[in-house]
Amino acid sequence: MDRNADLMQMGDYTRISYSEDNGARVVLDINGGDVSMKRHSEGLTHATFSMEGTSSLSVHSEHGILEFGVITLALDFNGDTLYINYQLLQGGETIDTHVFELSWKLEE
Repeated sequence: MDRNADLMQMGDYTRISYSEDNGARVVLDINGGDVSMKRHSEGLTHATFSMEGTSSLSVHSEHGILEFGVITLALDFNGDTLYINYQLLQGGETIDTHVFELSWKLEE
C-alpha cells in the first residue's frame, strides 16, 4: 500500500508517523535496536520491541487495559525498511506470531 508518512531522523533516532486507511494514526520511534509503536484509533495499542531488552504490548480501551508478553524473534532496521517478527504471549503461552514490515522511499 502506498501512503504518505512523516519521517524525522536525528542521529540513531528515527520517528515515522502515518495514518492507516481506517483513520488510525501510527507512530514508530526507532532508537538503535529498540522500537516503540503506538497506534491510536478508538483506543491505544502500545508495543515495545527489543532484541536485547524487554518487549511488551498493551491495548488500552474504554473497557480497560489488556497486556501481552512479547518475544521479539527478529528486528531489523536498515534505513528504509523496518522488519519485526514477534510472538504474543498470554499466561506464558504463545498465542500468535506476527510480522510487521514497513518500507519507504523519500520523495524528491
